[in-house]
Amino acid sequence: PPTILSSLPAHHPKNLSRQGQSHPFANSSLMNLSTAFFLLPLFSLLAACSTPHPFPTPNPSWKSHLGQLKYHDASRSLIGDVLVQKNSPTDFHLDFQKTGGISLISLHEDATTARVEGLLAHYSWQGSPSNPPKHLLPWIALREAFLTPPLSGSYTKSFTTPPPTSWKISASVSNGHLQTLSCQLQNSPAQFDFHFNP
Repeated sequence: PPTILSSLPAHHPKNLSRQGQSHPFANSSLMNLSTAFFLLPLFSLLAACSTPHPFPTPNPSWKSHLGQLKYHDASRSLIGDVLVQKNSPTDFHLDFQKTGGISLISLHEDATTARVEGLLAHYSWQGSPSNPPKHLLPWIALREAFLTPPLSGSYTKSFTTPPPTSWKISASVSNGHLQTLSCQLQNSPAQFDFHFNP
């Protein structure tokens, strides 16, 4: 009976069986080699993405806000402890935890890179702040709400920095200290209600 290789269409000029080569692993070896060349750039890209970016470490010169955050969107409502730290228009850290130290989300941003981890992130993500996954956009864009010292009252702040965002903000400030800050990202169900310690 004919072998599998010899049953291939005769119009293949490089059919190995037609050249008298019927090694059973000849085709699989070529396939494995082709697959390796295809996957090598992908593995290199994944390795680069998994390399932690060196974010600046907060120190006493950073502006810090410690308190509680109530976060809710279309599917959940959560309350926990929050620490917000910023040093410049680009350096921004936020840690949101449930009682017991369970990390809901940990966010680090600088001028070029953002990294998000925790239960609400679903997985660890690192990349450009201008192109985050859709479910992380409100968290990534939250830095803009803290970009300048909030003013007492209710107002809207819009930003053209990619991705463009617009926040509805309500804040209370006493003696230069931010006491409360409510932020809702327009065209999004995400709502952030901060209450900071004196």
